[in-house]
Amino acid sequence: MADEMKPFGLNIKVPKRTIKQSQDTIQSRVNSVWQPLFNFIEENQNVFNGNIAEEIEKYNLMSYNTGAILRNASPKINFDIKG
Repeated sequence: MADEMKPFGLNIKVPKRTIKQSQDTIQSRVNSVWQPLFNFIEENQNVFNGNIAEEIEKYNLMSYNTGAILRNASPKINFDIKG
C-alpha cells in the first residue's frame, strides 16, 4: 500500500490512482474546450488552406441547381383560399 502512495508535500500522501484520475479529468476538460474548434477547422479546411475559390464555386453550383429545380417545378396549391 505504501508504494501506491505518492508524497504530495506537507507530509500528505495521495494515491497514484487519484493523480491518474485527475490527469485524465484535466485532459478531457481541455480537449472538450478545443475539440469543437478543431472539428470546425477540419470540416472547413478548404476555406482555411486557400482553396476558397473551389468552395465558392461549389456553393454557386448548388444554388444554381436549386434554382433550376424550383423554376421547373409546377406550383402546387394545397389550400383553399375561398373559405
